Amino acid sequence: MIDHVPLKRLETALSDPASPPGRILRAAEDIFAERGFKAATTREIAGRAGVNIATIHYYWGSKDELCYAVIYHVMTRITELTQGLLDLPAGDLEGGIRNIVGKLVDIFADNPNYARLLQHRTLEGINAEIGEELFLPILNIGLGFVKKNRIKGFATNFAPALVLFSLQGALRIFFQEKDSVKAIFGEDPLSFSPAFRQQLKDLLSSLALHVAGLSPGNGGDRNLC
Repeated sequence: MIDHVPLKRLETALSDPASPPGRILRAAEDIFAERGFKAATTREIAGRAGVNIATIHYYWGSKDELCYAVIYHVMTRITELTQGLLDLPAGDLEGGIRNIVGKLVDIFADNPNYARLLQHRTLEGINAEIGEELFLPILNIGLGFVKKNRIKGFATNFAPALVLFSLQGALRIFFQEKDSVKAIFGEDPLSFSPAFRQQLKDLLSSLALHVAGLSPGNGGDRNLC
């Protein structure tokens, strides 16, 4: 079950980002993304936020509750940003898929902490029940898109959920493997050049179109159920 105690504190922090709980939340997001949840300390977070450690415990209770609030905020923010992407222009499935993929690339490129926080959360583990409640809404957006557009290509050989999960992994790796991306492509995930960002959108869109049973540039040739 979702713990609503840290979520009430989250509402307070988001309503006033300049307040002590708001500054603590932002500092925690940055430090958790840099160092991971386990390695980060409340002392570091307090120093970054300009408060003392007692203030963190007063507003957030514990580091675990603060961790929970940060990852919940990230997941709900991604879900909010992807809402409405299922409304496609009539007969333009290819354009809709490109729009969704492009938006997801922009979300991670404009919010570099998101991919790193999800990476740390994956590596360090998460309660299965909480993971389901946090991650399923985003997956369901994608599954809703597949169902609404009667896309058969996704389910020809593999379950749609498996395909969508794999595609989001292909997206996230470009923002999580910072040193590798720099070494191979000469690009910093914290500040991709416009040209590289567009290349990434085109590549991932092509992959998505392929598994959807569509040929890029031939969006009307959909593989329907």
